[in-house]
Amino acid sequence: MSRALKISTLLSIFIILSTYTPKSNNSKSYIFPIQNIKIENNGAIEKNELKKKLKYLLGKSLMFIEQKKLNETIMKFDFISNYKIKKIYPNSIKIIIFEEKPVAIYLEKQNKHYISEKGKFIKYKKLS
Repeated sequence: MSRALKISTLLSIFIILSTYTPKSNNSKSYIFPIQNIKIENNGAIEKNELKKKLKYLLGKSLMFIEQKKLNETIMKFDFISNYKIKKIYPNSIKIIIFEEKPVAIYLEKQNKHYISEKGKFIKYKKLS
């Protein structure tokens, strides 16, 4: 085998192997898997309810969190205006919630809504 043929063969194998990414249904990660989800600064939102929605994160890699999916999951809650994520290596994630502050209750026939400081309508929920 000539030297040029060996080099081109090795280069081809290198390119094929370096661009291959296995896609598996096993979403468990061996590198920094998330085992704990801590939620802070929540008043109106049930901590257990939010943890149930974020349960899909358990076992996934702390380094490769899908930001878009996480944002969609957290922002489904009406009272959340913003959030902050802190990664605590090797296996925890802390989510700090910033909630809307209700300033008034709006009554329309049988429907009740809170009105936040920013003018956002939030479904009524009995708060302590």
